[in-house]
Amino acid sequence: MAIYRGFAAALVTAAIIAGGAGLLPAASAQGDSAGPAPDNRERLSRAQAGDAKTPTQTRPASTPATGPVPVYVQLRGAGAFDASSRARGGDPTERALAARADIAERGKSVAAELGQDPLYVTTDALPGVAVTATPAQIDALRARDDVQKVTPIITKTLATTSAPRDPVTPRSGAETEPARAEAQTDEAQAARPYNAGSVSDTRASAAWRKTGRTGAGITIAVVDSGIDYTHADFGGPGTTEAFAQASAAATPPEGLFDPEKFAGGYDFSGDGYDPNPQSPTYQPVPVPDANPLDCAAAGHGTHVAGSAAGYGIRADGTPQNARTDFGALSDEELAAQLPGPGAAPRAKLLSYRVFGCSGSTNLVLQALDRALDPNGDGNFDDRADIVSLSLGSDYSPVDDPENDMIAKLAREGVLPVIAAGNGGDLYDVAGSPGNAPAALTVANSIGTTLALDSAEVLSPDPGTTTGQYSADFTYTGATPDDLTGTVVAGPSDDNSEGCEAFSAEDSARVAGNWVWLRWDDNPGSRACGSAVRFDRAAAAGARGVVLDSTLDTFTAGIAGNATLPGIQLTRASSEALRPSIGALRIRLSPEGRGATRGDSGSTGALAESSSRGPHGSVGVVKPDIAAPGTQIASAGAGSGTGVRVATGTSMSTPQVAGVAALVAEGTALRGTALKTAVVNTADSELFAGEAKYGPGRVGTGLVNAAAAIGASARLADSENAEGVSVEFGVSESGTEATSVERGINISNEGKNEQTYTLAYQAATTIPGADIEVPTSVSVPAGQTVRVPITLRIDDPTALRKNIDATRNRSTWDVAWQYLSEVSGRVSVTAPGEVPLRIAVHAAPKPTSDLTASIAPSDPASGIAPLTLSGRALNQGTLGKDGYTSLVAPFQLGAESPRRTDLTVRDDGAEVPSVRALDLRAVGASSTLPALRASGGDLSTGRLSFGVATWGNWAALTPSAAIEVYIDSTGSGTEDYRVDVAFASQVELDLPLARLTRLGATPAENQIVDSQPVNVVDGSVDTNTFDNNVLLLPVSLDSLGIAPDRVGALSYRVVTYSPFWAPDGTPTPVDQTDPITFNPTSPDLWVDAANGDAGPLYSALSDTALRVHSGPGATENTKLLLLNLHNPTGNLGEGGDGGARTQVLSIPQTGTTATPSPAPTSVAPIAPTADPSASVFPPGAAGGGELGRTGAPNWVPLLLGAVLLALAGTGIRFRQARRA
Repeated sequence: MAIYRGFAAALVTAAIIAGGAGLLPAASAQGDSAGPAPDNRERLSRAQAGDAKTPTQTRPASTPATGPVPVYVQLRGAGAFDASSRARGGDPTERALAARADIAERGKSVAAELGQDPLYVTTDALPGVAVTATPAQIDALRARDDVQKVTPIITKTLATTSAPRDPVTPRSGAETEPARAEAQTDEAQAARPYNAGSVSDTRASAAWRKTGRTGAGITIAVVDSGIDYTHADFGGPGTTEAFAQASAAATPPEGLFDPEKFAGGYDFSGDGYDPNPQSPTYQPVPVPDANPLDCAAAGHGTHVAGSAAGYGIRADGTPQNARTDFGALSDEELAAQLPGPGAAPRAKLLSYRVFGCSGSTNLVLQALDRALDPNGDGNFDDRADIVSLSLGSDYSPVDDPENDMIAKLAREGVLPVIAAGNGGDLYDVAGSPGNAPAALTVANSIGTTLALDSAEVLSPDPGTTTGQYSADFTYTGATPDDLTGTVVAGPSDDNSEGCEAFSAEDSARVAGNWVWLRWDDNPGSRACGSAVRFDRAAAAGARGVVLDSTLDTFTAGIAGNATLPGIQLTRASSEALRPSIGALRIRLSPEGRGATRGDSGSTGALAESSSRGPHGSVGVVKPDIAAPGTQIASAGAGSGTGVRVATGTSMSTPQVAGVAALVAEGTALRGTALKTAVVNTADSELFAGEAKYGPGRVGTGLVNAAAAIGASARLADSENAEGVSVEFGVSESGTEATSVERGINISNEGKNEQTYTLAYQAATTIPGADIEVPTSVSVPAGQTVRVPITLRIDDPTALRKNIDATRNRSTWDVAWQYLSEVSGRVSVTAPGEVPLRIAVHAAPKPTSDLTASIAPSDPASGIAPLTLSGRALNQGTLGKDGYTSLVAPFQLGAESPRRTDLTVRDDGAEVPSVRALDLRAVGASSTLPALRASGGDLSTGRLSFGVATWGNWAALTPSAAIEVYIDSTGSGTEDYRVDVAFASQVELDLPLARLTRLGATPAENQIVDSQPVNVVDGSVDTNTFDNNVLLLPVSLDSLGIAPDRVGALSYRVVTYSPFWAPDGTPTPVDQTDPITFNPTSPDLWVDAANGDAGPLYSALSDTALRVHSGPGATENTKLLLLNLHNPTGNLGEGGDGGARTQVLSIPQTGTTATPSPAPTSVAPIAPTADPSASVFPPGAAGGGELGRTGAPNWVPLLLGAVLLALAGTGIRFRQARRA
């Protein structure tokens, strides 16, 4: 396939398996006594010789914007809420108003200093101001005594990854919206549970009947695209005329909303607002007003609000209202409603609109701040009880200033319920604000009650068929002719999936018809997504697309494109219609959407798009809980009484917000205490086949409203109560047995003393690591008792690399990276009490502890032996469950001391994800000399760049950029770039080194090579997580460098983070000057005694490497050695540069090289201006060894948010679909 690189040798995985995985004896344990390990060494050699079939269709890491960016300036002092609550004497309201006025004036002063008006000011939760900074202004800003920190604001966007739909008219579309039985198009249309079925799955309807609670007296704030309060689901008139009248008003017109449901809100954005400069609808200036009505063209907020607290509409079309006896409704009656009621049908709704009719937003902080005082009168008694945020940012870090606001709201009694995201099973993809420890973060499960879209079969045998319509085509308003066509066979042979351009013969057959394409339901082997197929079909002249399937229940929808209609058929429909291809004629229609119902057969399943959370480095395991969100039918904006169908964690989140409202009703439970009650009682496991999902995908399990209401005890981590779950973090193990203890607080809120039984229920396991808890504990009534929970590693040499059994192992035979994790839940039970659970997670990994030395070189040969001493790592079988320590040698290019200007406030705090991009050392290596010396194939020559930094990254993600610019000819013009990138058309959890030939403009750039970072794919552990060293390999042939070329190239290394904009304009965190390197005749190169050319070598006690000095070597030529599996070491201020990076001189005769100390007097590599960044929230550090390495205890941390226009994964509404 064109989107993949061909094989130059065996595939990496095949090479490893062929090397005897599972057939040869396991390698010996780590230590000097281990001796040679030919099995694992040979597997590494074969893996490097292979050419992994990695995709060249990729998305880049974060790259800088070209102009000033919006920043959030947090001011010192308390917000108005704190000023009011801490008041002693006097009127609290007056104090709040006075504090608010003072903060507003200070915010205006900050903006005036920059010569502008504020974008907005936050006064109640956190004092701050949003401004657009410009170069040379930031120093004066940071020098102000009242400024605490400055953080760039990451622009948020809708989760739309394909072509836009029809042009948006502000708040328009009511006349063409579907009638009641129709379903408005959305992210993905598939077999779907209605929200009527979801209230049964979440046990919300059972809670109505058993307890009478329906959310009365509780207010849910929906921060989204607005709410169509005229919809009958919210007690409005339920007509398109009412929607049109409300659209023209500056405030919600009386008589067009139900005051028992709609409590008001604010439109912070206006219809046309879109601050993304890459968007065709770019318009960065908000036009706020007091009417937070949704746009019909958006509709996301209306859908979310309906699932949280809509009244529902009966099967006969009669709307329900606040006087409906919801407890009297049977599940059968609920299943017939469209839409059904939300989880808390008597809760009130606030609407905070932060998105325009399309596009992006920078306004979430402003909306969160308003939730504390909706009417702005200085009295906080009317504050929201719950905030529902169905938005987020893939891969963005806890550094996001929104997470500070989330923590503040939770402490003030407002529970933030936030979507985990739709990034799929990729480590650390779940970003902010869902990764905030204080958030109640929600995953997307598949419910029980389903509906399918239907299509009419016109010939050869008239009837109906079922499946799911594509998402990006606008079916409403399309003519019957647009939606009707004859279905012909698609391309033959290797292009049966339609991922490549159609041949001339295939195009001639397809033109004017609908084309049938094969769909692979296995994401690990699927060639491309639906958008590519629809585009290929459109280019061939097709008028529509039919995809087949092997499934009768869809776990994600299809996007398609805006040009062609299309349907994916169920398994049964595919089998019935396939024989008729050529004679088959079908017609789709708006009326067919959501027309057929059935059972999913997938109870307890997780949607494949639901995001995996952080893996422990940030001190928290996410998500917290799961709820139905796969293809939910809820209120459709602008339709009066109609529905909209959508899928994703966006739809799961309001279900949980509504459940939280039920739990809060009539109680004092708020904030973190309310979160704990909901999370502790999620008592149902979710499975992938027979394998149980761990906390990193589903938290404690499926939400259970009835249990949450009935529980009389609470469980929380004793050291991080706002996070609730127990996170041991990432721990580095040496040779000594370790035992790490944390605590679980058990709070008995009942009237009697209880004796609780405790048991650990494992989800993922690692040999050699165990979780221990006491079997029982007694807790007096009204008391809290701490019980220990212990991570025990009695023998670190027994640790093995086990993959989560629910996880895909590869895509197109390229192995995914993965972590070995210990995770599960601790159950706490007592007779007659609701069972409770708390999630537990740890990620221990073994380490080596090696140092290198170089003996004097032989004067005749110029060869100097390099030897390793210390403790090697060699346990398990490489490529199966093993760890083998690895080293990579380079000719040193540049060194830099640790930067001292990455702090953002006077207590010395900094942005950890930025520190991970502070360069420590860089170098380059070439395999050509070693291949030439050993008689190897010179056409396989590889150039590699080594990079070491002063901070650990949690994971290599699209959130930050590490780039190498290459002048391949020495002409002075950079013509190539290699950077860390990620697959875009297929799901592949593996960072890639992507080589791009640079054109005159970005549009002329061409990707020419793609290889795994660290050379080999995820089948060989190269310690990509929680590390600060990496290799970026590129093919010399792809660079156009022949083995016999004479002359050097030059390269320079640049790093970027969206959280680093010290002068108001994104600038490199660090960069080098151009560095000269000759790949055909380097000044220094290394090979193994057996002729292995590297660039990776097994680092064992008998490893024999040879350092060769080339003709251009001088006494200043040095070796950079990266020890990939060593522990972190001391990367902190005054540290030695860490244990993974060594710089060695080539000794003269009679001396021995020792590692050079960390640079202290060398000028920093191209230092940039002062930082503009935020601080990791206190108290969220993990409990593992990484906190004891000399670096600050939050290292390593999740990297910053991806810049949206280039990476396509910014903060967005949490709806999901297959691409």
